[in-house]
This record gives sequence, C-alpha cells and structure tokens, in this order.
Amino acid sequence: MEIEVISDGPRRCKRCGSEKPIRYKTEVCVHQPPLGAPHVFVFPEIVLCPGCGFTGFEISAEELSTLRDKVGIGLDRNWPPST
Repeated sequence: MEIEVISDGPRRCKRCGSEKPIRYKTEVCVHQPPLGAPHVFVFPEIVLCPGCGFTGFEISAEELSTLRDKVGIGLDRNWPPST
C-alpha cells in the first residue's frame, strides 16, 4: 500500500486539528438510485486523518464529467452553473 505523509505546507485535520494527514490512492464506485442503475468508478486520492478518521477527497474534472454523462449527476436546468 502506498502511503504519503502530506508535506506541502501546514495542513491540519478539519475535525481534530492533527498535523499528520495521510494520502491514499483509492477506488470509489458512485451509484445513483435505484439499485442497479449505472455506476461509475472514480480514482481519487483521499486525505485521511489518522487521529480521528476524518476523510476527504475531490473528483477530477474528467471523472466529474463522466459522472454527469453516465450517472446523471447534476443534469438539471441549472447545470452547469453560469459564470
């Protein structure tokens, strides 16, 4: 398992304030209800706090586009937001 301690500046856990978050490469399967509907795999890097377990990640623009196309996330009259 590849583990990388974040060292690009002072970062703290949003929940407990720990200064030692760790990055992990992951695979996430996003499902849109109902069960059996199309799903999409995304591969974000998560940031995990070993102190309290708080975890966060961002999905890349390319993977977000795939989610919109295949799963229907954000497909409404107000998407994408106008700038």
